[in-house]
Amino acid sequence: TYYVVNGLGKETGENITVASTYNGLPVKEIAERAFANTAYLQSISILDGVERIGREAFDSCIGLNYILLPTSVNYVGEGAFTECRGLNLYFDPSLDGLSWDDRSEYDYLHVIPNAGALFTLNGDGVSYSFSYPSLDFRTLHIPETYKKLPVTAISKNAFKGNASLISVSIPRHVTKIGEMAFYGCINLREISIPKGVTQIDKYTFYGCTSLRTVEMGNYVNSIGDFAFHSCTSLEAVKVSNELTTIGKYAFNGCRSLISFTVPSGVTVIDTEAFSGCIKLAEIVNLSRIPIKKESSENGCIGLYALDVKTTQSSVIDIDGYVFLSVGEKNYLLSYTGDDTELILPDGVNGKKYQIHDYALYVKDISSVWMPKSVVGIGYSAFYQEFGIKIKYEGTANEFGEIPKGRYWINEDAYNTYSYNSNK
Repeated sequence: TYYVVNGLGKETGENITVASTYNGLPVKEIAERAFANTAYLQSISILDGVERIGREAFDSCIGLNYILLPTSVNYVGEGAFTECRGLNLYFDPSLDGLSWDDRSEYDYLHVIPNAGALFTLNGDGVSYSFSYPSLDFRTLHIPETYKKLPVTAISKNAFKGNASLISVSIPRHVTKIGEMAFYGCINLREISIPKGVTQIDKYTFYGCTSLRTVEMGNYVNSIGDFAFHSCTSLEAVKVSNELTTIGKYAFNGCRSLISFTVPSGVTVIDTEAFSGCIKLAEIVNLSRIPIKKESSENGCIGLYALDVKTTQSSVIDIDGYVFLSVGEKNYLLSYTGDDTELILPDGVNGKKYQIHDYALYVKDISSVWMPKSVVGIGYSAFYQEFGIKIKYEGTANEFGEIPKGRYWINEDAYNTYSYNSNK
């Protein structure tokens, strides 16, 4: 007695796992057309125990880019992967003898018959590490098991220099992510660290210039040297309450980071850990470290701060425009959206505001509509290589009276100005 997978049921995710058991019985088969025409699917991890994939099982799953076939599969039906033109299909060399009705018909299928190269048996003999720098996937769902053993580690240099990878799902059993594991993955956008991981090794995410958000598991107690160095798009980091140490240059050059919470147990913020974090305007300090504004001590964490506090964050997001209120003053810190033609908010909570230093620095903006509620423009606030169209709600005289920091705009670029402008 066994189960057959007939479809998605209530599952709506882009990355799914076909389990090896259900209700205490084995899952041995994926039925005919089980996932056919499910265009939003991106990756499928099929666990050991599944033996048959029915005909047309994944027909026209046009978004599917990753399947790892376990060693238990012995039959693939006709048309199973028809029109899966972006699919990278990995399987173990031991599957070379499987019965595959029309394998020769898939001239567009990227079949890589060496999944064994992805996995290394750990020294404990009961778990595997995952590694493959040249893996050409945009979205990767790392399998939770291989040959019925858990995947517990991502190896040193696992994806180093991989320019294809955009997002990766790390299995819950992983407890270690090796040095330089994602070093130079320039298109990686987001990462969630499993709760079993206790440290972020040095250089792990160095130079991941597209990485925007990071969520760490509950037990990460140290962030290594250079761990997030030069992650220039990093806007938000959720750290563990167990964190005690932030290493040298850990967040150095993270010029998009706006706010950071230092947990109560942190005792070390090492040399220049936050140097170059030019937008880091708010520090929520729950630790006993004496963090001061405009100070280069404690890893420069307070160097650019407008506010260091012990209560919850005051940062608010209004349609991608990020504001901070400090006393009676309001500051526009950043824009986190992707538009190039910006319409700045009329105000924040009905009040006027300043555009803070570096707020829209090198954001590739073509035009900005600016309301009269803007009462100041900070250093390098709009600085970028190419010119900007500035559209101001008020008169030229009113615009001229707004205090502006040095290099607020690149005066060597071709900029245009218009006044009494509507949105």
